[in-house]
This record gives sequence, C-alpha cells and structure tokens, in this order.
Amino acid sequence: MKQKLFSAALLGLLLSFTACDLLEEETTGGTIDVTEDISVPTTWTSENTYIIEGGLHVKADLTIEPGTIIKFKQGATIYVAYYGDDYATVKALGTQEKPIRFTSLAPSPAAGDYDGIGFYAGATNCEFTHCIFEYVGG
Repeated sequence: MKQKLFSAALLGLLLSFTACDLLEEETTGGTIDVTEDISVPTTWTSENTYIIEGGLHVKADLTIEPGTIIKFKQGATIYVAYYGDDYATVKALGTQEKPIRFTSLAPSPAAGDYDGIGFYAGATNCEFTHCIFEYVGG
C-alpha cells in the first residue's frame, strides 16, 4: 500500500513539473486574444501577436513595442478614449528594423477587413512611428 501511495505521489509531482513547464511556454510568447478593454497602463510586447475581435476600448496608456504584430478579426476596431471621461495615450514607436504591424487575421486578407483605430477627445499625445497598416478601411 505504501508503494502505491509513493508511486501516486511521485506521478503527481512529475505531472506538476510538466504542467509548470507547459504553462511557462504558453506565457512566454505566442498569440494573445485581447478580450477585455484596456483600463490600466499596458504594454504589448513583440514576443506576442495580439488578436483584436469586435470593439476594443483603450481607457489608459497603451505602449506597443517595436516589432509587435496586431491582427484584427473581421470588422474589429480599437477605440482610444471613446467614452467622454476617458483619457488614454497610445505609443506605437516601431523602428525601421522592427516596424509595428497592424493587419488582418483573415486567411485571404483584403482591403477593409477591419475598421482600424478611432481616436476621440480624450486621446492625448498618441504617437505612431514606423507602423504598417494593412487591409484596414472600415
């Protein structure tokens, strides 16, 4: 009985380490579905690809690192400071070597796949340099 209990505990311990390794791999880079509005200062890193679906409201500062890719599902939009009391800044400062790419998620992308980025009264000091906008036009 003690041998079976020890074997079960050892198996559980091994599975725990494996699960931790898998979790670490999943969180160190990949695809991130952005499903919640941005209401606290946030940075999007180049090790991830960000997927936008529907309307994403930016209500705080958003920094996008050089080399980051943002993909939009059909008809998606980013609204910066859409609500009257929102104040938000988007800093998308790509470089010539690492531009920031805003593009379509569609398998066969075409102009007008997504609506783009809308800026409203509370959008202050937004900056975009070395950014590529593909297939936008709502």
